Amino acid sequence: MKHTITKIEAQKNKRERVNIYINEEYSFSCSMELVYRYNLEKGRNVDLDYIKEVANEDNYIYCKETALRIIERTLKTEKEVIDKLQNKGFEKNVIDKVMDFLRQYDFVDDYKYVKCYMKEKLKVDGKKKIKFNLLKKGIAESTIDEGFRFYDKDEDEYINSLRKIAEKKYNSLKKQNLEQIKLRKKLCDYLLRKGYSWSEVKLVSNELFNSSDFE
Repeated sequence: MKHTITKIEAQKNKRERVNIYINEEYSFSCSMELVYRYNLEKGRNVDLDYIKEVANEDNYIYCKETALRIIERTLKTEKEVIDKLQNKGFEKNVIDKVMDFLRQYDFVDDYKYVKCYMKEKLKVDGKKKIKFNLLKKGIAESTIDEGFRFYDKDEDEYINSLRKIAEKKYNSLKKQNLEQIKLRKKLCDYLLRKGYSWSEVKLVSNELFNSSDFE
């Protein structure tokens, strides 16, 4: 069976990319550079297996370049990179190959991401909220727990950050002239929404409400 190029169509959102149709059916996409290099044109008979092999390598290079642009400014989780590549229309086999490359050269590393994320967020949020947000980013629970173990040595710093957050909110709520019970409930609800455990919230709440303001 002859394999004849019947249409070369520029992609709408990527003018440097084209879709190639063989025998009236979509076959593969590639760069315009590849079209020029191999003199692909409508009506030409081609060795389909060879051209697809070349196109797959072209797509891999393009996908890899796209992935590197995605991660060049900030760390991304594996899932975030994969989702962005999927949204750009890359096929799974190409994405898998690119992700192998990124892992091999440590361009993506979920554990490294977790440590960087926790370093900042443990100053302003509780562990429950942090874990929830990391799970949403597609990070494995075991990797998250490993991150928490890494920061266990900073538990005092974590509680001190909670104290500062609680004191700031407490001083803000005091301006509303609330009764002690309502003030304490509002403070505890706020801290629980921030992702702190009840035992942590109770600890700092007891410290605040045993202060001279309530003697």
